[in-house]
Amino acid sequence: MVIQEPVIELEPEIPLVKRFYWFFSEDDFIPDPLNANKLIVKFNIDSPMWLPATKNEAYRWYMYSPNAAPLRSRPELLAICLVTNKPYEETNRFLNEEPKPDDWYYAEMIDISDDMPLEPEYDGVVVDGPVSALFSITLQPGYELHKTVKQIGAINNGMMSPGEIKRLSGDRIIRHTEVYEVPKQSKSAIPDIPRPLHGGVADLRLGSYDATPCYTCGHTGNEKKKHVYTCPGHFGRINLAVPVPNYLYLTGGVDTSPLVKTLKYTCRSCHKVVLPDEVLAPLMENAKTIMYESKNTSPDGFALIWQALNDAYNHYYKEAKRD
Repeated sequence: MVIQEPVIELEPEIPLVKRFYWFFSEDDFIPDPLNANKLIVKFNIDSPMWLPATKNEAYRWYMYSPNAAPLRSRPELLAICLVTNKPYEETNRFLNEEPKPDDWYYAEMIDISDDMPLEPEYDGVVVDGPVSALFSITLQPGYELHKTVKQIGAINNGMMSPGEIKRLSGDRIIRHTEVYEVPKQSKSAIPDIPRPLHGGVADLRLGSYDATPCYTCGHTGNEKKKHVYTCPGHFGRINLAVPVPNYLYLTGGVDTSPLVKTLKYTCRSCHKVVLPDEVLAPLMENAKTIMYESKNTSPDGFALIWQALNDAYNHYYKEAKRD
């Protein structure tokens, strides 16, 4: 004879939500009257609502989910906060029979994600409403969200004009080939560290990479990765005697592009103009007259030089074909 004991069916454990993350502004924070170092918020849920399980998932949901559009449209600065909702009965203080403190905030919130997956692409829980209670929160450093979040539609690149270069570089003019000053003679065995030469390529007005303050912005370098505000570096300029066009940035068609013209009129080996000296000499004198005597360094002046070179080139090689 076999005596079978009755089977006791255990009630399934209710999945309680003990912590989650959400977005709050400074206006939502309520100072705790019993603890000045604690922040609390009033959190209201009227209908089933999805809540992030991690701060990274909260940030991802905020940035990309269409359901986060109302939050993204809020004008104030938002911060991702950890919301604590742990029952006091699950704490060591309760096991030690300590009385429940007055500033312990808790509301029973049940996870219904299995029955209602509201955001299946994101890690989180779904809480049924209504819920209206005070909760203790913790700010997450580095997870402050800007007032206005915009998607970059386009980036335009361009060359600065000579006026912009002169204005932005200020008086940071490179005029020396030397880098450092000549170090002073020292009586000690260790020579003095040479200082960057003012007006050289290591001029401290161009920026700092160590603890030396920059002469332009006053910030130091971030050699040990400890500073928040550091010198970003500042460009200088070299004043040229005559304008030197950068052919990589000059546009035009086959007949008008300065780059194509340069390739047409110059040798691939020696890079000189492919005309004999007796033809090239008057062209050089003509160019000097236009640039230096007439002070015509505008595009019209360069057009005159190109036209003279083109006429001489075509005439010379047309005669050469006849011969």
